[in-house]
Amino acid sequence: MSTKRWLALVVSVTAISVVASVAAYAAVTSGSGGSEVRKDYRTQDAVATFTGPFTAINASVIPVAIPSGQSRLLTGRFSGESRCTGVANTWCAIRIMVKDTVSGIAVEMEPAVGVDFAFDTVGGDGSEAHAITRFLRVPGGSYNVYVERATTNGGTAFQLDDWAFEVEQNI
Repeated sequence: MSTKRWLALVVSVTAISVVASVAAYAAVTSGSGGSEVRKDYRTQDAVATFTGPFTAINASVIPVAIPSGQSRLLTGRFSGESRCTGVANTWCAIRIMVKDTVSGIAVEMEPAVGVDFAFDTVGGDGSEAHAITRFLRVPGGSYNVYVERATTNGGTAFQLDDWAFEVEQNI
């Protein structure tokens, strides 16, 4: 086999391997819901700055009650004016949580990626609007749905202003 053909074969096999490994890493999930049953929201226009691991935005808590024997598809949407400053190559993260008020167990809405979701990154771009949408189907029970914020470095500051959070329930 000629050197050119051998090189072309190696490049082709490598490219296929990279595509296959990326496809295997990326998980696609789907779901559906019926008619909207309820929508609740919270807003805040006060500036708050935060540094550290995931901590709840207390004013964002929305209680949700689902009748026994039923389930609901919850959709959480959070948007706000954000500014992330500090250490280069770090970011400010947001996640939306659902906590069972009886058991105390809290889970992240889907996709559940923790600090891997960069709501905003450190840069000289000033304040700007950002948003996140997450989903989770839950059985009958009593829950609190809320937003948590975090920074990926202790030298990074996360400023939020003029935010809105809504939780929609669908059958």
